[in-house]
Amino acid sequence: MLKKMKLIRNILLFSFLAFVNNAHAQWTSENAENYGKYGDISDGLPEKDTLVTKCNDKEVLTGIGKMALDGETLSNLKVGHWKEYNTNGVLKREGNYKIGSYIECCYAGPCNQFYHYRTGIWRYYDDNGVLSYELEFVPTKIHIVTNCEGGDDLLFGLVERIPIEYDDLVKTDTIVKHQKVEIDHEIGTILMVPLNGQLYWE
Repeated sequence: MLKKMKLIRNILLFSFLAFVNNAHAQWTSENAENYGKYGDISDGLPEKDTLVTKCNDKEVLTGIGKMALDGETLSNLKVGHWKEYNTNGVLKREGNYKIGSYIECCYAGPCNQFYHYRTGIWRYYDDNGVLSYELEFVPTKIHIVTNCEGGDDLLFGLVERIPIEYDDLVKTDTIVKHQKVEIDHEIGTILMVPLNGQLYWE
């Protein structure tokens, strides 16, 4: 009897997953859960945001910028112009963020997952707060593996070229480092890492 119940359970689970994966091809962000959570973000900007100041455990300034609001609730998504500082409170980099979304297969069905990414010109400074170089991040379509069959595509800021005036300062490793994006999460800080046309989480 127990074996029969396990077999039925496995059949039902397999059927559900097959239904979810087959239906994914017809899903769009508009009919997935959480659509409209931040308003129309087709331009990468939320309907509502608020200015925040971030500090570390020693009360040293680490960032100033805006974060998206979910209704009146503060999210973990950076938007617009940000200034970010090193552990000594010296300006480290500044530039703009936008937000995007992709479809994940959640327990109750398709749902939108949101993230932020760099866009436009970013300026990077040395330990004394003096400008070292600038890089342009271009929103580019890349792929992400999800629980849904075939995953999804999303926009992410990538550096397409190194300005010739900074050729001696900026190397490939520098680009790889700067293309990673940190997102604060309840489980800790996570990294979004683009590599070979695909996005990974660390």
